Amino acid sequence: MSDANRAMVKLLRFLARGQAREQACEGSARSLQSDDASHHIVSEGLLAEAVSAGLVRRAGGRNGLCPAARSYLRRAASMREEAFIEQHGAIGHAVADVDGGPQPFGSTGRTRRFQALCD
Repeated sequence: MSDANRAMVKLLRFLARGQAREQACEGSARSLQSDDASHHIVSEGLLAEAVSAGLVRRAGGRNGLCPAARSYLRRAASMREEAFIEQHGAIGHAVADVDGGPQPFGSTGRTRRFQALCD
């Protein structure tokens, strides 16, 4: 995931907790403060990009999520999951005899190679 996508995901996750008040910060940065008093600093460019993409709504000095933001976050999470699976290999399912009874477990290529050594 690129740095820009990471920053967008962080912004959307912050706003997923609820609306946030927007205040000016140094330079082109904006400070967002949620109702629970947590802060998030974001660039004006990223905030403008989120608004133009229909992910964030700005009104009256407050920012909130648009419905499309939930889909964006789900896609970002699935991309991370796919990257994890690619990194660790496909997970297969098998059954092993444990303490006299069958026990299902997930296995990767490494598990299968290790199991072959134990047989």
